[in-house]
Amino acid sequence: MNFEPCPFCGSNIIDIAEGSTFRWKVAECQECGARCGEVRVKTLPPLDLDGDFKRIAEEWNKRPVNIFSERMRLSSAVEKYMSDNKIFPDVFGVICALSRMKMLYLFKEKEIEE
Repeated sequence: MNFEPCPFCGSNIIDIAEGSTFRWKVAECQECGARCGEVRVKTLPPLDLDGDFKRIAEEWNKRPVNIFSERMRLSSAVEKYMSDNKIFPDVFGVICALSRMKMLYLFKEKEIEE
């Protein structure tokens, strides 16, 4: 099982990191630091590394059905607010615009796969 791209930044660089204790692991985006919920792993023999990896990937890959459309809606709302209030595109505005473009690209990529 593979990790899906990060729902926040779109990165494909996802690694397994330590959770709250040595018995817990999480998947973590190396670009933005997003993490999934913790998954308990086996720490005593017989170890089940493949099963642990699969459960961590399943936890990371859990997504709302409309993550792309929700992200697009929020980005559009921020852009509209900035436009209505004559806020010049600063770093925040540029990030929102880039994020929206990335989500459009990922959404189109996902449609092609299906």
